[in-house]
Amino acid sequence: MQFVNPIALRKPVHYGLLATVFLISSVTLASLVFDESSLKQKEENVRNTMKIMGNTLGQTKASKDETGYLDELPRSSSRKQNYSLDEIVELKSPIDRTTKLLNLLLQSNEDQVIEMLERSTQLERPVNVRTQAFILQKLVRINPSIALAKAQQFNPPRLSYLLNSMFREWSQIDLVEAISGAATLRSELKLAALDGILRERRDLTNDKRREIARQLDNEQHAVNLINLEKISESVGDPVKIFEEVVESTKHDSKQFEVLEQIALVWVEKIGLEALDQIIAALDNVQTKSWISKTVLGTVAQSNPSEALEYALKLDNDPSNESKIAVVQEWAISDPQEALDAISSVQQYGMRRQLQRRLITTWADYHPRELLADINLLPSELFELATQTAVVQIAEGAPHEAAGIVSNLDDTISDFIKLDVAETVVHSWFRRDVDATIDWVLNDPGLENQRYRLLNYLLASLVEYDSNRAMEVALKHHVGENDTGLEAFVVLYLARHDLDEALEYMPLVRNASTKTDAFSMIGHELVKDHRTNEALKLIGKIPDYAKSEYRKHMFATWALFNPMGLYTFLDRTPSSQLTSEAALCLLVNDRQGQRLSPDQIESVKIHLSEDDARKLEQHKLKKPYVRQRQWAF
Repeated sequence: MQFVNPIALRKPVHYGLLATVFLISSVTLASLVFDESSLKQKEENVRNTMKIMGNTLGQTKASKDETGYLDELPRSSSRKQNYSLDEIVELKSPIDRTTKLLNLLLQSNEDQVIEMLERSTQLERPVNVRTQAFILQKLVRINPSIALAKAQQFNPPRLSYLLNSMFREWSQIDLVEAISGAATLRSELKLAALDGILRERRDLTNDKRREIARQLDNEQHAVNLINLEKISESVGDPVKIFEEVVESTKHDSKQFEVLEQIALVWVEKIGLEALDQIIAALDNVQTKSWISKTVLGTVAQSNPSEALEYALKLDNDPSNESKIAVVQEWAISDPQEALDAISSVQQYGMRRQLQRRLITTWADYHPRELLADINLLPSELFELATQTAVVQIAEGAPHEAAGIVSNLDDTISDFIKLDVAETVVHSWFRRDVDATIDWVLNDPGLENQRYRLLNYLLASLVEYDSNRAMEVALKHHVGENDTGLEAFVVLYLARHDLDEALEYMPLVRNASTKTDAFSMIGHELVKDHRTNEALKLIGKIPDYAKSEYRKHMFATWALFNPMGLYTFLDRTPSSQLTSEAALCLLVNDRQGQRLSPDQIESVKIHLSEDDARKLEQHKLKKPYVRQRQWAF
């Protein structure tokens, strides 16, 4: 059986017991990486718990006519009536946290719920995404438009989960309004909303659910979901069906995703031991790998330790994809527990690979928690954890990320610190130009990174305000023989408007920086195939900078367009220029890969006696022109 990438598969099944089964779209819940069934079970647990509490404490049951579990909850008569969100997230018991949260939400008005949502993004201890989902579900009951606006302030993938949960609640309150609200979202978010509506409103007819999906531009998603429900509810003999699918896919590999869905149902009904039979029934290594990865990733959402234990025993797992899928799911729910489990993996290479994937996933979902627990990590993971966590924080809170970067200690290399600081600049610059400039220019924690970080900042600032860019560059002190940052401002301008760039040249502070500025411009012009402009510029350059300029210009030309430079030798305006060009051409073709032996001999004819001696001295072992290490 030939392996086919399931992302491309979209056709329905047409055989045997699978006559009614269609492919489940690869986007069904790809963006919703949290276990919604687990959330629904928890809601049910809370309802049952509160009913028991209500009977014990003499509480009155909520009216069955009321919609939504939030309004069904009785008010608790425990000793402490009013837990704050800060206190709730610190509670150890998940059911206790959920019960106290829902009780708090029941007593809260619109302003209090909004304040609670805002507070959830500021707590030092990261708030579970389900907590924010509950808050938004309460808010959507009070003010749907505000709830929708507030939800969209979050970043993916959390945003998709929150929308999915919120629209489940909204669809119970006012289905028409929920559909209208979903229609205002962009496509990937609209899918999350649609999925929430369709999964919640299974009381509707399938025709009605398909109609809703059509209104939201994705009827196929409804078809896929409905057929998946049919599979889950009607499969009586998964072994027989799976074997039938395997046999059919040997002749029609486009049915691959159906095989994947049947495997998931089979494992759900029987347990992971079914995966042994599944793998044995397949004869394609890539197919075995993909099925194992999908099934184990799904199992890891509810039982990650069992999934990892099974994955570690797999023989057919190229690049450890199944193990990585398990670790990613585990990192979302309990990264510290996942890290502890991975530490027992004996093979160093595999353990390191899984640890790194765990860290990047941990940073994506719980960056602040990762930084808080960083001392619990193996020391070799400090840099990766810091880098990925701060980058994630910078996307939504660059000011906060800037403070973290400024205080990074020497456990992080200057290179990593610079990389993270550049990410902060990238995010912060779009929000607050002045604050970003002030941070880069003045923060004492950036002393070792300031020069290169300012260079990075100037590349954006010069397009925003070239005068301001030059002003910022000139504020940074440089030594007499160092390259001032204003040279880079000129360079960035030259990429789009050479004449404008030259107008700023008088502001360049010293001869060394002017020389470098002209040399960088020449390099850029030739690299951009603007050789005529580069040659004409020689006449506008001060005499002290001309020699260095020509060396860089010709060296760049020899590297990027050697045949163009070879042709130029016969039309140079002076013998000195011809000799310099010929020397650069020969030095940068040390292996004779660009010019033929005859061409090399014809180039040598153009060398002056002095340049011929230089060529002999170097013996083509190292480049004649050693360019300065400019930070482009």
